[in-house]
Amino acid sequence: MMQGASDSDAPSPELADTMCDTAEFISRYQWVWDVQMTRLFQMKHWNRIPSEWWGPLLQLNTEQLNQLPFGFTEPSWPQSLRTFVAGSQRVCLERSVPDWVSAMAVPSGRSLCQEYDSKEDTMR
Repeated sequence: MMQGASDSDAPSPELADTMCDTAEFISRYQWVWDVQMTRLFQMKHWNRIPSEWWGPLLQLNTEQLNQLPFGFTEPSWPQSLRTFVAGSQRVCLERSVPDWVSAMAVPSGRSLCQEYDSKEDTMR
């Protein structure tokens, strides 16, 4: 134990388990997050996606893809893909759009979120 530290400074068992689970997930799926977007095509990063994930992911529409970070899965997906999505839910931090961002006006007079949704629709 470090000098000046006490037993009360140690993380709770629950926190220690969460930290270990998070570190394991981050390490296991490093290939997902550890890529420079400028090198995505140069390094053919998509080749690192497990082949059994391609079929299910290519069948998703934009709305379903947008729901992946929030835990969307299908029972027919390979266990490895469902495990990845479930693991990302276990270790994720809460994410929400702050009210001040939702209310931001853009030149069209709509909110920033409405403008983004509109651009997504035109890209489909």
